[in-house]
Amino acid sequence: MATTPLIAITRTLTPSGQPEVTIDGRHVSPEPGESADQAALRAAARLADRAPGRVVHADMADEHGASWRVAIHADGSVLALPNDEQDEDPTTQLEAVSPAPAPLSLPDTTPAPRRHPTRHLAGATALTASLTGLRRRITKRQLSVAAVVLAALVVVGAIALAMHTMVSGDAPSQSATTAVAVTPGGEFPAGPPLEWAKSATWSSPVLMPEAKKVAVVDGTKVGIVTADRQVALVDDQGSTVWSHHLPGGTVRSPLTLTMIDNSRALAIHVGDRLAWWMVDDGTEGGVALPSETAPITWRGDTPLIGTSTDTVALIQAGQLATVKVPQGATAVSAWTDGHVNAGAPTGWWQLKPGQEAGNAHPWETPASKPETLTVIDAMGPAIATVHPSSTGKGLEVVIHQDTGDGIHRLMAGQVPGAKPGDALNWFPSSSRTWAIVATRPTSADKKAAEGRALVDLQRGTVTDLGGPLSVASVIADRAFGTINGQRVVVSPDAPTGLMSPSESVVEEVLGRNALVRSSSNGQERIWLLPPNPAVPTVKK
Repeated sequence: MATTPLIAITRTLTPSGQPEVTIDGRHVSPEPGESADQAALRAAARLADRAPGRVVHADMADEHGASWRVAIHADGSVLALPNDEQDEDPTTQLEAVSPAPAPLSLPDTTPAPRRHPTRHLAGATALTASLTGLRRRITKRQLSVAAVVLAALVVVGAIALAMHTMVSGDAPSQSATTAVAVTPGGEFPAGPPLEWAKSATWSSPVLMPEAKKVAVVDGTKVGIVTADRQVALVDDQGSTVWSHHLPGGTVRSPLTLTMIDNSRALAIHVGDRLAWWMVDDGTEGGVALPSETAPITWRGDTPLIGTSTDTVALIQAGQLATVKVPQGATAVSAWTDGHVNAGAPTGWWQLKPGQEAGNAHPWETPASKPETLTVIDAMGPAIATVHPSSTGKGLEVVIHQDTGDGIHRLMAGQVPGAKPGDALNWFPSSSRTWAIVATRPTSADKKAAEGRALVDLQRGTVTDLGGPLSVASVIADRAFGTINGQRVVVSPDAPTGLMSPSESVVEEVLGRNALVRSSSNGQERIWLLPPNPAVPTVKK
């Protein structure tokens, strides 16, 4: 089973009285303008970004002998954890911030509602045998009282990261915000999802269908692209945080939350450009692509751009930095520290611009016949591979994890219903903690991809869904589709449930609310629906 990595962060004073921080005994060097504490948080967040569930636990110790344990997430947020051995009053934390920051405004951390277990599929014991109930997901922004001083450190760390100025191929410009026409209230015009109400908090203006999906930020805001070519970030109350005009050209990707030069951005492929806007203030940037059809994937923390048959590129200092891909290898994810993960039947590489690839590092769990191993896809730092099982009658999926010092085996399991020779599709969740593995139909086969396996990186399990799931949508905490003609919702956190024929599919969750799309007379809108108080929720 996958476990959360535990690191040790120790703060000491040098003979001259200057603070010094180590992680697992290794000195952390601050960048210009950073304190030792800020450098440690940055380094720990980078480790978290490559860990299962994008979180690490840290045993903290300072120069006064105080100790305590925290969870550090990939976005730099910190949560105090219970620890029987920690001081009763761990008030001495990493470097105090002066002046004190303004009080933090935290999102609602109550989990989104879940389908009640009485709505299981009839006779579907196999579907629910390994899904044992609701597990409360830790919200990344949740901070306990015991972590107040660390919360201040989070703010400073975020400011430090934001100080890395983006040097774009275009001169960046500040977004001049014009409020988009969000309509408060109203009734959702179709059948709402079971767990959410029909009366909406707000609805968006008409959206651009080519942008396909909205982008959730921090569980409290959503990025949208309107039919009149406005890109906007809207909060859960319907207020416009910022907006900007979309550049000309055909939209070729959804609006996606990513990282550009160590700062969070909403990015989109439009025409022959990758355009982006910084989450914090809407500052605009962009870079020219080799062609309008250049493929872009978003599996790492920064966009991976196909530039030729044997090269890819990532963004560095606002420009394309080209990476040579070895023959027979597949580049799967790009990272803001400047490396690209790639895999082949023979092993893996961590490629960098201007450097020779060298020989492949062998997989820690190689296939008995290396030529039979296939790299399926990636999900954050995880790389999914598949090869025939030792019996030769099935397929085994093996997940490898980029841990910062290489790519190591994380977990493995049999793919139910799959056999050697089957091609597989990978449907990752937006939370990057689980995915659906599905058999890929042949070109002559008109049916949708069918998956029977739910791969949970946090638990280290591969679960048989009990039937062939035709996948319609996968979001942060659940997937929608059909099993044997019945509409269902499946999740790693709750029993599989039956959907009614009129029930709409959730596009994403925003805190405890649902973002649901409507389509009428060729016009699409997104609606924010609050929880339905009449539906009981599954509790742990």
